[in-house]
Amino acid sequence: MIYKTLDIGCPPFVLTRKIPEPLGRPTVRRILKSYLSWEIVLNDADIIMQASDIEETHDLSFWDALIISAAFSKNAANIFTEDLQHGQNIEGIQILNPFKDSRQISNGFC
Repeated sequence: MIYKTLDIGCPPFVLTRKIPEPLGRPTVRRILKSYLSWEIVLNDADIIMQASDIEETHDLSFWDALIISAAFSKNAANIFTEDLQHGQNIEGIQILNPFKDSRQISNGFC
């Protein structure tokens, strides 16, 4: 899950340029370093096969379905992304857009 997010370079770009009050690069590096304590999900055959089912059932890209499948494998409650529909529930996981007004995100970060 984190691999996909960090691999595409999203957090540094978002945190230094896309948010209303961008952060400095040293601050972003400290944030990224804190991610090292998160569990990394390896995409095994079961996750890949489930992703294929999710892709077909929910008409998603395979890569989005793979993130959902990996999150599902670890019982995640939420996925924060701007790439899927805010508020949508897929496989019991709520999709939240972190760029929506924080008052619209009702369940917090966990």
